[in-house]
Amino acid sequence: MNSGKDVNKTPAKHLGEMKRADLRQFILIVMVAFGIGAGLIWFSYRVKEGKFLDKDLGHFLLLEIGIAFITGCVIAGTVEVFMRNRSERTQEQYKIEIAESVFKALFGTAIPDELVSEMYLALFVPKFVREEIDIKYRFEPLKVQAALPLDARKLRVRQEISFLARNVTDKTVNHTSAPREDILIADEENSVTPFKEFLMEIEGVSNSGAGEKIHLKTPKELHDATTSEGMRYQLRTQTLEVGPSQSVRVLLAIDKICRYADTDTWVTSYSAKSLKLSVEVAGNPLPDLEFWVDQSHRQKLVRVPESGRINPLSQEWRLNFPILPYQGVMLRWRPKTSA
Repeated sequence: MNSGKDVNKTPAKHLGEMKRADLRQFILIVMVAFGIGAGLIWFSYRVKEGKFLDKDLGHFLLLEIGIAFITGCVIAGTVEVFMRNRSERTQEQYKIEIAESVFKALFGTAIPDELVSEMYLALFVPKFVREEIDIKYRFEPLKVQAALPLDARKLRVRQEISFLARNVTDKTVNHTSAPREDILIADEENSVTPFKEFLMEIEGVSNSGAGEKIHLKTPKELHDATTSEGMRYQLRTQTLEVGPSQSVRVLLAIDKICRYADTDTWVTSYSAKSLKLSVEVAGNPLPDLEFWVDQSHRQKLVRVPESGRINPLSQEWRLNFPILPYQGVMLRWRPKTSA
């Protein structure tokens, strides 16, 4: 009769223990066979010295048998490693296929197959979930514009996006980031790149070094990492290895020129848990702007009351709901109109 401990074991644990037992048994057999082969080779040279059996025939016979034992061990080990790796790859592929089949079986009765496939690719294939998304805008009027009519003036907009990307798998995977920005209005100050800072760092690791942190902050670093085509600027793909359940902190700062009446959009390429959007105005005099937010989400952004803001001159909105890939927020602004 099985003990309570054995009864409580999951099938996966039983299977893992069986695999480890088989591997230990295989290693023991290979070591014994290798030892026999080495012993036969050693004994063949003792025979060659004329101490046992026919000197020439015994030597070559034992030598060949010993070499055959050792060769067999090498071949068996190579085949075992190959078959084990192929088996693990096959099992992983089966897991993916089973998960996809179950997902399609659950939703396929009510939703067209092409939509089910798109849902699966968007929700289950990505290996990261974003948390603590914080999008900040800072608006400041360009200097020497007082003589221009309002519709001809421009604003300098500083945008900062930060978030945590958590690895939700049980394996070490690569987190990649290749931010891009479309610049509609030429900016002599930022003609080379609109990117002002990029940080990607493993969370909770002190003294992050190579392989744990990427930080582009000097004009040369950002210039060398930026490619452009027409109005589109893009940072070259940056990659960090992230362990199971680890998170990577990402920060991106962008500087660009916008009109006094304009709009900006941000979407997430991964599923996310929450989002905060904030705007503030700066300069002398302060630009007299009004803001309006919208979202590609079934829930609306909620305005944070003045008592809950860190900066009383800022405006904040929150979306405290799960966010699906390629959902996001839109910010619109214009000069305040008289009532």
